[in-house]
Amino acid sequence: MSGVAQRRENLFAGDGPSDGIPALAAFIQDDATRASLAAIAGSTWDATILPGGIEDAIDQLWNGTPPRYLVVDLTGVADPFSAIDRLAEVCAPGTLLLAIGDTNDITFYRGLRDAGVADYLVKPVNPDALAAALRALRISAAPPKRADSDADKGQIIAVVGSRGGVGVSTLATTLAWQLAKADQLTTMLVDLDMNSGTAALAFDVEPGRGLSEALERPDRIDALLISTAATPISDQLTLLCAEEPFDSDAALQPGAIKRLANELRQLAERIIIDVPRGRTELLREALSVANVAIIVTDLSLAGLRDATRLRTFLRGHAGDCKILVVANRVGRGGKGALARGDFEKALGVTLSALIPDDGAAVAHAVNTGRPLPVGAPASKATQAIVALARNFRAESAAPKSLLGKLFRRTRQPVR
Repeated sequence: MSGVAQRRENLFAGDGPSDGIPALAAFIQDDATRASLAAIAGSTWDATILPGGIEDAIDQLWNGTPPRYLVVDLTGVADPFSAIDRLAEVCAPGTLLLAIGDTNDITFYRGLRDAGVADYLVKPVNPDALAAALRALRISAAPPKRADSDADKGQIIAVVGSRGGVGVSTLATTLAWQLAKADQLTTMLVDLDMNSGTAALAFDVEPGRGLSEALERPDRIDALLISTAATPISDQLTLLCAEEPFDSDAALQPGAIKRLANELRQLAERIIIDVPRGRTELLREALSVANVAIIVTDLSLAGLRDATRLRTFLRGHAGDCKILVVANRVGRGGKGALARGDFEKALGVTLSALIPDDGAAVAHAVNTGRPLPVGAPASKATQAIVALARNFRAESAAPKSLLGKLFRRTRQPVR
């Protein structure tokens, strides 16, 4: 490895948390991004924000004291990778770099990550994305303490529908909200339906970015990538999702879900995974890492058939995972609806919960971007899901995890 490359590796590796208010220097060409950065930094950063780009950063830092955190503008730079090498020569080991520019290309982004840049944002920079990137810099300076055993890791609850339209996403989002809000467990909700998932809509937030990248390149998965990709919902709840074109499927690499799950277990006490049924390999991997799998069904004949088939599939691919079957939208009726006793007898197991149909309340909550316990607290459907959530409460108070601290004060909680 060349001296410059070695220096760059040391520069962006990080050497632990800084003392006191972190020092940040930024060299940004446009007024709008400088204003956003100034507003975000506020009193939580000792920030110096100057007009200019990476060449100005090199000139300013040549004889000065390098900051712990650095933001540079790559707009218009002919050879950004050479410029990053020269920047590394004037910075101290442990400096963490966030780059901003106007090149919107995944190959360029990956090249920057390979060069050691912590993250890269494309102009015009979304203020929420900028805030998340700055938080990610701080988390990389103080990596989370790893759990010593599986018993210390977060519980993973996979939610999957026996068939379409049975309300999987409503159940998953409500469970996640209840565990985070009522039980104060640091909770991560993961929506693996990257083409038509609705978790972001349920909380009225923009889908994050980076989940597809993680599944395509699992070697990239770490706390920094997750914190950058995740969207804060409240003090205790974060959402990991994506929004991909209908004609694009993330190229899931073998072991990607397992590696993602291992990282999430270090960061959250409960992980709820909304698992789509459309991709068998995604379904198989997601269920293989779950501690609990919840099959959501209706009481129709088709629901019975597919719930039975899905239970068989889970027993073959989910290891020691505990399997629960939940009937949703009970009472809607219609052709083919079965009585509970007949359904359980044919299925061979007792239903873990019956969630009454309350389409009006659910629709109101979804349309207003609020979780069911907030949008329809008196609904019988809400009460049934809240009762189900009690099965996944912590038996003892656990220390607050990294994500809970990371996203605190970043978004007003849903009320």
